[in-house]
Amino acid sequence: MTTQTAALIISSSETDPHNLQEITRDLCKTINRETDIEAAIPESPGVAGSKGDAITIGTIVLGFITGGGAVALINVLKAYIDRGNQLEMKFEMDGRSLTINAKNVDSEEIDRTFEKAQEFFSQPKS
Repeated sequence: MTTQTAALIISSSETDPHNLQEITRDLCKTINRETDIEAAIPESPGVAGSKGDAITIGTIVLGFITGGGAVALINVLKAYIDRGNQLEMKFEMDGRSLTINAKNVDSEEIDRTFEKAQEFFSQPKS
């Protein structure tokens, strides 16, 4: 069985890096618990006294085994937006990217936005 991988990069201008990383850890655990996607926070070598690499803060690596995983992932992310989290979520996969900004997504647009995300994950490799 082939596993597709994607990166989910979470950012927010309204959240400090520590809280953003807490949200990232919680989201990673939720994805693992509620979907068949393997989600992991990438580890980078740390420097003594540093608070983390800015590039890896907010990053989750996703491993998809089935197409149904994308649907489950979208439902998890919708729940995070519905909670009022002002997050920007950027997906990167196979040289393509898709960004969803919760600030620009009102309740009427959420379904259309996540339909685009579902299409993004179902596109074949280029």
